Amino acid sequence: MTRRSFAFVTTAAVLLGCALWLPLSASAEWAGQRSPPSAWPAAPAFSPAAPPYAFGQDEPLGSRLEKISGIKPAAARAFLGELQRTVGLTDRLAACALIKYPLRHRDGPVADAMACQRRYAEIFTADVIDTIKAQDFEKLSVNAQGAMLGDGQVWFAAVCLDRSCAQSELRVTAINPPAEAQHPIVRPR
Repeated sequence: MTRRSFAFVTTAAVLLGCALWLPLSASAEWAGQRSPPSAWPAAPAFSPAAPPYAFGQDEPLGSRLEKISGIKPAAARAFLGELQRTVGLTDRLAACALIKYPLRHRDGPVADAMACQRRYAEIFTADVIDTIKAQDFEKLSVNAQGAMLGDGQVWFAAVCLDRSCAQSELRVTAINPPAEAQHPIVRPR
């Protein structure tokens, strides 16, 4: 028997054992009790309209920001407004000051604010700027990494200023321009 087939047989045996054990353990749990397994609570209904990653996104934005990512809603609103203002004015210095460095970027990390200013057109593409300007605060998507603008073109989160994280500031943590915006397809004539 080869290693691959041995691994397959072993995995299948473990999975089969788990599949057989679960119904037995469930019925053993209900043994001697009046309510049969059919009286178990029903599983929550699945809504095909909402994608699985959106569960929990129906809570108010303020509570999601605080519970999930630890961001104060007033600070997030002010940060988004400042980001929209600086990018709208094409104020390179101010926009680059809102970023946590090194910045993750498709074309490689951006080391500091000086590099950001040199690579501004490459980082803040027209699509990224449009996404930032068009983002409605109430429609931010939130997860443990922070708040997402658009379809993930821009992310911001609370960044610790010291080791104890007693103080933090909101900063842009990632900018993901679409590939076609960065490298347009040149078609032969």
